[in-house]
Amino acid sequence: MPLIPGPAVRGDGGLQDIATAGGLHAYQLRLHAEYGPVVPSSIRSGPST
Repeated sequence: MPLIPGPAVRGDGGLQDIATAGGLHAYQLRLHAEYGPVVPSSIRSGPST
């Protein structure tokens, strides 16, 4: 199981998927919609005070 959720590693590094999505930003939005955030929100928000 990969440490970071996401699509399988491909020989082209995912360039075809990025192009099909219409660019890197659109591809990243699709990945987040499908797999969720890479970093849990508890880490992103920083330490609680």
